[in-house]
Amino acid sequence: MPQITYSAPAKILFSGEHSVVHGRPALAISVDYRFNFTLQEADSMPANFDKGIQEASQIVLDYLKQNQIEHTQKNFNYQIDSNVPIGEGFGSSACLSVATTACFLEFYTGKEFDKQTIYDLAYQVEVIFHGKPSGVDPAAVCFGGLIFFRKEFEYLKTISPLPFGIPDSFKDNFYLVFSGSRVEPVLDLVALVNQRIEKYGDFVKKELFEIELATKNVITAFETANQDLLIKNMNKNQKLLEQIGVVSESTKEIIKNLLKFGAIKITGAGGVKEGSGYLLCFIKDENKSSFENYLSKNSLKSYKIVPEDEGVRRV
Repeated sequence: MPQITYSAPAKILFSGEHSVVHGRPALAISVDYRFNFTLQEADSMPANFDKGIQEASQIVLDYLKQNQIEHTQKNFNYQIDSNVPIGEGFGSSACLSVATTACFLEFYTGKEFDKQTIYDLAYQVEVIFHGKPSGVDPAAVCFGGLIFFRKEFEYLKTISPLPFGIPDSFKDNFYLVFSGSRVEPVLDLVALVNQRIEKYGDFVKKELFEIELATKNVITAFETANQDLLIKNMNKNQKLLEQIGVVSESTKEIIKNLLKFGAIKITGAGGVKEGSGYLLCFIKDENKSSFENYLSKNSLKSYKIVPEDEGVRRV
């Protein structure tokens, strides 16, 4: 029987971690690690399969029924092929939500659907995973490229693919460096920030507003290829994330040692007890050799960032 495969890219956040949960903008980009999901019709259903896949299937079926879209409900087998790191800020759950949603839509109807529909349904899957997610992760994964995202209310989201990408002069300067795995679920880190808002009120809200300003300045830095503006605001963003309490002490020490090479910040929810996931690094041209030597000497795992523009796609 024929197979249907959809592929979704990983994502990273350049700016806006945690503040995006509170109505502030975030800047995200899709990168070239890929999650591939394949469906094939079968005589019976798998004995046990992932809850996220079950939820995606049901959400798609509910959507098709509610909108009276012609479809055929049928049994399936599935296969996952992925090189997206899990639980490290690359949006692995969003990749699963988007790729499975796109695949089930075509599997049940025989038709490909637009990205907005895929996003809207994948977001519902993310709600089951994360409670009250901002929606930025599935937006970057689904639409691809450099994405400006803001959610004012559940019914009011701005998802704007920017008309420019990372400047060519910057593309070889971005690295991801592993600070260690976080042990807290994302929901716990979101709750921690909420608790700080309840305790300190306007002070923390001001910090979230300052993250918004940093996000907008990073966008301007990309638009104008302004390296100094980018470095200043990446480092400002990191200091603010430390102030709202989502960066571990061990991660702060790694960042302190890397700052001499350029700009360093966490990307993703962070982590408090142990590591804070991956660090996004912008390294000046003149420092790249010494930076890479430092990583090797200190056995720090790293990736080079390769942006991609497609988002979710049929394979």
